[in-house]
Amino acid sequence: MVVVVVVVVVVVVVVVVVVVMVVVVEVVVVVVVVVVEVKEEHPAEKPKEKPKENPPTPKEEPCPDKWVETDVFVDSYLLRTWTGPEHTVKGLIDFVKQHLNKLDEYQGSCNIQGVTSSWALEEEALVFCGDDLIHELEGWDDAVAAHNAKLIGATEKKPPKMWQEVGKPDESKFTVIVARDAHWA
Repeated sequence: MVVVVVVVVVVVVVVVVVVVMVVVVEVVVVVVVVVVEVKEEHPAEKPKEKPKENPPTPKEEPCPDKWVETDVFVDSYLLRTWTGPEHTVKGLIDFVKQHLNKLDEYQGSCNIQGVTSSWALEEEALVFCGDDLIHELEGWDDAVAAHNAKLIGATEKKPPKMWQEVGKPDESKFTVIVARDAHWA
């Protein structure tokens, strides 16, 4: 009889321990579920990232007084720059060569043999002298008034006669390079 009582007590204790364990596990599961739901509804605030600032765009220098926006076509490139009253054709050639020779995609060395203009193409591709002042070129004032200050650098690849055959250059067919340096001579 004592043995039966001991067995019954042990069984009751085991059943009570199992029931308590099940209840504890259920409570833990409920607590975890509630915590997860609360976190989903109110996620911890992440530190706000500072908005990325765009780097400041370099301010383009204004065109100096008495200077003119001038396009210079050379081979398949269009160099958009400014020219001033003191600039010579030779100075312009040197400036354009300097910029084009820096380009990886420019094949070979830029060797401008002379400068003509979009308006001079109609007159047997007149080539200006190196010492000529750009703003004193024949037809310059009319071209500037018509917003057509377009000069053409003749090279071995594209001599004056070839430019003359093509006629006035179509800007859309050229790689445009902006070189607005107000400090070239």
